[in-house]
Amino acid sequence: RTPVGDRYVIEAMRREGFNIGGEQSGHLIFHDHSTTGDGIIAALQVLRLMTEKKQSLSLLRKCLIKYPQAQRHLRIKEKLAIDVLHEKIPLIEEVEKQLQGQGRLLLRYSGTEPLLRLLIEGRDAFFINQAADKIIQELATLIG
Repeated sequence: RTPVGDRYVIEAMRREGFNIGGEQSGHLIFHDHSTTGDGIIAALQVLRLMTEKKQSLSLLRKCLIKYPQAQRHLRIKEKLAIDVLHEKIPLIEEVEKQLQGQGRLLLRYSGTEPLLRLLIEGRDAFFINQAADKIIQELATLIG
């Protein structure tokens, strides 16, 4: 996992020696062919894989596990460091523990708007939505 942005994904790919990387936005990066997300290269790579494996896309897709996500945005008046938010709102760490490595919680500031963005991903849609609502309420009290 990296911070949001192609450049962070590419840095991690270089550091770890990975050839394929991507972002939730849909950017796929194939380091052998390009240093940025490129839809045409991604499509060609998928077609190559389908041809090599002699399998349809629907069959290849079965190995992909997609977790439910809860996203919340909070318009902010004050911008505290993310570490400080974690310290001041223990619920964030509690939710991360309850995910038991089967999901993730990402808290970040928008680079273009006065917003704090919260993403929780996990197996249980009901749990992550409840957790996202509670965390956003606490954040709103603190910095909203």
